[in-house]
Amino acid sequence: MKKFLLSLFTLFFALSFQKAESQLLYSNTMGTGFSYAAGKGSKGTPVILFDDVLIPNGSIPETDSMSVTKLKITIVRYGATPASVMKIYATPFDPATKSYDSFPAVPPTYLGTYNMPANPGGAVRTTVNVGDSVNSIFNFKVNNDQVYTGFNTIFVGVSFSDTTAGWELSNGPDDNDNVMWFYDVDNVKKPRTASYFGAGPTDPLATYRMQVFGKAKATATPVVLTNFDVQTVNSSNVLAWSTSQESNSNYYSVEHSTDGNNFEAIGQVAAAGNTSNVSNYSFTDDNPAAGINYYRLRMVDLDNSVKYSAIKSVKNAATTMSFSAYPNPAVETLNLVIPSLKSDRATLSVTNVSGQVVLKDEISVTTGNNKVPVKVSNLATGTYIIKVQLGTQSFIKKFNKL
Repeated sequence: MKKFLLSLFTLFFALSFQKAESQLLYSNTMGTGFSYAAGKGSKGTPVILFDDVLIPNGSIPETDSMSVTKLKITIVRYGATPASVMKIYATPFDPATKSYDSFPAVPPTYLGTYNMPANPGGAVRTTVNVGDSVNSIFNFKVNNDQVYTGFNTIFVGVSFSDTTAGWELSNGPDDNDNVMWFYDVDNVKKPRTASYFGAGPTDPLATYRMQVFGKAKATATPVVLTNFDVQTVNSSNVLAWSTSQESNSNYYSVEHSTDGNNFEAIGQVAAAGNTSNVSNYSFTDDNPAAGINYYRLRMVDLDNSVKYSAIKSVKNAATTMSFSAYPNPAVETLNLVIPSLKSDRATLSVTNVSGQVVLKDEISVTTGNNKVPVKVSNLATGTYIIKVQLGTQSFIKKFNKL
């Protein structure tokens, strides 16, 4: 399986970003004797089983980014197995830590879903093609200074809908090159663990053949930030920034701090993507702290590379009323204290770290501080952002759900 995933990612490496097709960079077959089941996550979702793919530095052209353009996966099953759904994922290695303990650095990129037919018995061959050898299906930054000298590391993962028969994962010791990494999307406290991959004594066997195609990604001109400023308008802080050029930009995460060292995200603004024109952006912090407020921009590209802006600061006067959310972390109920200068209606929303709205409601407030309980017991464990829109004012807090 390790080599199966290894092949998956070799597809990332090829020649040019032009329309010419990329080249085959890796081809490997893992013979019978191995079978696989990712199992169910802590809340029922099939976990993703990742393999670390080690790419020799010499296989990668002199470039800073690579594109995977095609994966060709052939699975031959030798034994009765039910029909199932296979999903394929990929994620880069975290270059900041040089340690597998931080895997994955970012949420895995979903590449596609493929139906696996039932196997009544005997040998059944299924071939899955991901990509067209021309267009990129996954990008990653080249980093030659990782855990293993002389290799770049990326991860390819698969999950199956069915784990009741036909696929099995043993927990016993096996060859070191077959260590797999479990990623449980349902468990934010312990999203991944390591296990050895091998066949159980009575489970149907499988053969994996993986071919990976790829090419060098065109050198991208990074975001050129020409201006970034913050100023107080009434009781809010307004951030404004401009860029003169952007290439493959994804979004800007606005981060706030009260000490200039510890920052947390308070909002996100979509980026222009690709442009050589001037782009202007703004973000309003309607709930600054009393005293000095520090801000910076976390600029994220489509390949998940990150750059930070300079830190800007502004001093705010103390106010008699402030927005708060407690307890944090919350288990059953999150209590909000919402300040209001008059009786009004407010909109409350909760989003997860992927930006999905998981809770929305409309509430009434009166003059003064309003205590509003919000039931969060039905939310999955994780980090969320709660926002209250009261007229032209926005109150935002990050909280954790246990």
